[in-house]
Amino acid sequence: MQYKPILVVALLVIGFLACGFYSFRYWDRAITDDYGFRQTQTALSTDYLIRDGITLDYQTPALGKPWAIPFEFPIYQILVALLVKLTAWPLDQTGRAVSLFFWIASIAPIYLLLAHLRVERLWRWATLLLIWSTPTYLFWSRTFLIESTALFFSLAFLAATLRGLHRRSRAWLATALLCGICAGLQKPTTFLIALVPTIGFAVLELRSQKRHPHSRPITSKLLLALGGLILIPLVCIDLWTRHADDTKKLNPVAESFLISSSLYQKRWIYGPLEQRLVPNTWDVFIYRESFTGVGRGFQTGLFLVIVLTAAAIRFRPDVRLPILILLAAYFSGPLIFCNLFYVHSYYYYENQVYLLLAFSLALYALCESLVPPWRVFLRYGFLMAMVAAGLLHFRANFLPLIVGQPTSKAFREELSPLSHAGNPKDILLVYGWDWNSFIPYYSGRKALMIPDHIKSNDAVIAKALEQLRPDTAIAALVVHGPLADDKDFIAAQVRAFDLNATPVRTGWGDFYLKRTKPPFGEVHRDGYNVWK
Repeated sequence: MQYKPILVVALLVIGFLACGFYSFRYWDRAITDDYGFRQTQTALSTDYLIRDGITLDYQTPALGKPWAIPFEFPIYQILVALLVKLTAWPLDQTGRAVSLFFWIASIAPIYLLLAHLRVERLWRWATLLLIWSTPTYLFWSRTFLIESTALFFSLAFLAATLRGLHRRSRAWLATALLCGICAGLQKPTTFLIALVPTIGFAVLELRSQKRHPHSRPITSKLLLALGGLILIPLVCIDLWTRHADDTKKLNPVAESFLISSSLYQKRWIYGPLEQRLVPNTWDVFIYRESFTGVGRGFQTGLFLVIVLTAAAIRFRPDVRLPILILLAAYFSGPLIFCNLFYVHSYYYYENQVYLLLAFSLALYALCESLVPPWRVFLRYGFLMAMVAAGLLHFRANFLPLIVGQPTSKAFREELSPLSHAGNPKDILLVYGWDWNSFIPYYSGRKALMIPDHIKSNDAVIAKALEQLRPDTAIAALVVHGPLADDKDFIAAQVRAFDLNATPVRTGWGDFYLKRTKPPFGEVHRDGYNVWK
């Protein structure tokens, strides 16, 4: 590009600085701002990797014994644990730092992908700013989640595959394979979505090589390598899933609903076919896109992309297939994993990048035929308006979620009665919080949490309690919700576990603590002997 207006460069720099400011602001807040149950579950697993050492069968002590109920392969958790051990930084902030690092690192594969699509250099940086300023990435990249790690490896897999095919480079193809394995093991849904653009752009690349008169012929080895890049990560995902399921089957509570092959999990992940056909489902998707996408002022980024895509296809047929591939990647998320996207807003972290890339490519193509002054004005002016809308939307709707959270220290102090109840090895019995890991994480205690769907299943609960014996006692009973008013239930639990009948009442429920008997002769701070 010969024309590089200083104003555009200055706006890009200001935009990146604004995103960085919002990413690091209120760094000391607890990891409970949104979907705190998922953040604290990841943090709980990481905490016990720090305590007990690095292992693949990592503990998530929220559902009783055995404590190991592995989900994803713990790449992110291990990196956070190692960094905590190396630096002694607080766990919450270290988890945020690693998450943000992988998001910033994602700049590299996105930049390479745009270069592969022959987008000019300055527009690549403008596109990166658009993506980073989108509230979805601005908010979730600073949370204690695996999302940015999985997305980085997925995008790196995509970019390295295309570069390896284009250059016929074994080093790039080996890098793509490693990134694909890491992406699949870290989070299969993110990797499977990334397979859509990877296969689509790989086909376009091989087709262009076949048509080019001076390119080397496409060999069976190259096609075999491409097949291996796709199949080997899928095999690794299958092997890890089988191992994780076998481990979960040892835990009575986990076995009741966390086995991936169970009907419960399949329905939870994919949802029924009719869910995709109900208008309300797509109302939620479009609203969520507008709420966490490019800003409510534009109603929805999806609408803009459709309009721009239609125009780009009409006036620039050469960008038709790349844009359609990116849109197919975006829609593959909610179409395949319908219920996950319906329930969790943070799942759009996995696919929204492809929507924004499609929008950027369409805008770039439409403005390419204009003369430089008008091209710059229309292209960058429209994009900067989108960036400003995203930042303002984040400030108005997401920043209050962060500001409203107490610090991690404040939460630990609030749960200190649970932290000091009974002996250090005793655990918590929790009703009314499903299996939200907030209480075990911030109290520092292992727990047997009774999920809502089994609170009436006496057989599963009895088996889970039986596995605690004989070396594990209940330090405290936590009851939240309707059960807190069930006097017969409370009385039976208090008798069974030798707890104080008078609870400590908190906003997190009623805490019935273990009866304590200090050694003979111990004196209270008021000067009276405890035992007579």
